[in-house]
Amino acid sequence: MAGDGDREMVLANFQSITGIENLDECITLLDHHNWDLTACVNSVLADETDSPLRMPEAPVPDATWVTDQFSGGATISSVSVGEVIGNAIPLQPSSRRIKFLIEWKERTIPIVLDETETIGTIKRMLEMQIGLPMDQQSLLGWPHHLQISDESVLSTLNLREETALVLMSCVVTETPKESQPCSFKRSMNGETSSSSRGCNSLEKIMLNIQFGSSEFNLPYALTKTIGEVKADILSLSGVPCRHQCWSGWPDGVTDEMSLAEANLSFPVHSLRMNNGREDGPSKVRETRKPKQKHADVDMDGNDSSDNEDPSFHVDDDDDMFCDIPTSRRQINTMLKENCTDTAENLVKFTAQFEERYGEIHPHFYMGPLTEAIQEAGGASAKERRPLLLYLHHDGSILTNVFCSQLICSDTIVNYISGNFVVWAWDMTHDTNRTRFLDMVTQHFGSVAASTVRGFGAEQYPLLLVAMKNRSAMEICSVLQGTVTLDELMTGLISAHETFQQAMDVEIREEEEREARELVKREQDEAYQASLRQDRAKAEEKKRQEEEEMLSKKLHEEQALHEAQLKEAQRLSLMDHLPAEPGSECTAPVSNLRFRLPNGDTVTRRFLATNPLQVVLTFVQTRGFLDSEYKVVTNFPRRDLSALDTTESLQSIGLYPQETIFVEER
Repeated sequence: MAGDGDREMVLANFQSITGIENLDECITLLDHHNWDLTACVNSVLADETDSPLRMPEAPVPDATWVTDQFSGGATISSVSVGEVIGNAIPLQPSSRRIKFLIEWKERTIPIVLDETETIGTIKRMLEMQIGLPMDQQSLLGWPHHLQISDESVLSTLNLREETALVLMSCVVTETPKESQPCSFKRSMNGETSSSSRGCNSLEKIMLNIQFGSSEFNLPYALTKTIGEVKADILSLSGVPCRHQCWSGWPDGVTDEMSLAEANLSFPVHSLRMNNGREDGPSKVRETRKPKQKHADVDMDGNDSSDNEDPSFHVDDDDDMFCDIPTSRRQINTMLKENCTDTAENLVKFTAQFEERYGEIHPHFYMGPLTEAIQEAGGASAKERRPLLLYLHHDGSILTNVFCSQLICSDTIVNYISGNFVVWAWDMTHDTNRTRFLDMVTQHFGSVAASTVRGFGAEQYPLLLVAMKNRSAMEICSVLQGTVTLDELMTGLISAHETFQQAMDVEIREEEEREARELVKREQDEAYQASLRQDRAKAEEKKRQEEEEMLSKKLHEEQALHEAQLKEAQRLSLMDHLPAEPGSECTAPVSNLRFRLPNGDTVTRRFLATNPLQVVLTFVQTRGFLDSEYKVVTNFPRRDLSALDTTESLQSIGLYPQETIFVEER
């Protein structure tokens, strides 16, 4: 079981390898595999490719692959999953990562690389996974205006974060040219055979489709019909099949024909698609200059057509009406083409909205979508509110009724203003629609963007209810412009109840977390207070010890000084002490015994004629100064220090012998 620090590393590596952005989904998958990175990665990629991911084994400092050159050829080293963990991949990689979805036979191979890698790296990874040598690989689906080689760096190709390619083997009897058509015919038993000798048996074809400023590189199986291709373009561009104007299909093709029967150019066939509603009749396009694009809005709300302008019919008989001026008012769109979500543009949106529908409307947040998300997210779960995204489209006949009678009604305005943060955007122009889809992908994920992309212009306006669940934003409800007032109110209430239920759980968890943090803080504070007390006690004890040591040192120094003084005084007194008479002395001698305070006994002989001062001096030479000690006799009790020190020992009775006591004063 990985620790907390190891789990963060495993989570970061798992996201970087699989490209899954949703943290909750990543944590759920890793929990299911007991945080075993290798098993979890193989399980995820096995679901996508039906084969486990085989990763490199030798660590490389830069990307994932290196080539060791030898005299006999090149061998490929790799990095293992365990070693990738050891490299401490950051949560926020410094370089952009690109996910390639490579079609090969009946499977899709996902490969995720840093944009600092080359095309050769992709081929080396494919060689390791499917065993097809690099020199036999041909990758299709790159932008046509670029010169591609194995040394081309991905960052120079301006690729999307998710790019679809087609892998084909170059082992053919004759290399087909890009413009060479490859026709197919059906035999009597129903098998397909190629009628062109130069074409290998390709299972897929890459269609390069230009639509305005957008370019789609889509791999298709040859069994797909042209009608199915047009239906797919409807989901990508939002242009209904009846309004798609195509150029590039061979003559005589029908929607029921398969791509194998259409006599297309292999391996890549280029097409162009235009929106017939925007272009108008072909004759008008040839004879009239294009006019500035704007929205046609019937201010009376009496739009009887199914989201179509009569001038868009392409019958030859209608050309005579091309120059008849329209009876509708031409008004400006909410947002100009290719706008950004700045506060200035959203103020203009609000002003235009009020000009059309009045000043009673929900309060639109005047700032970028990022700031609106932060406003709705709040600092805590108690402060959160759901985010309501209003998507306007002037091409829908429902817009006027929805805005004037539903979203601007007093009941709806009051409820929305009290419970939601509202942010608005205009989807009329394709550039603004693309920009919004990019913002949705960034903030809510690719699934939400796909949901929005699936709505056609006739289904607008839309109300998207988003809320912050855990740490991620997600779309929880979508309300279309076809609803009634009651249905709209019911949908908003239901969405808010869903939000409130999720918030109740998060508020409870947040309160429990705050309670735990409070207990932890109190414990930490108590621990810190205890530490401070222990530290103060230790400092006080140390101070006292230092004072005692200093006092002891002073006493020792003082005692040493006093001892030195005593010693100096004793030595000085010894110079004045007469010598002890010897045994040969014939003069009268007094034998005196001294009992000292320490219990020692000292005996010395003095001349009987010596003054008492000589005895006192002798006692001082033994270290017992007269200022601290006194010299006494017991029988009779006399203090010799108080007697006349000039009298002789014989005269004061210290002859011929006596015991003298030295006592402390």
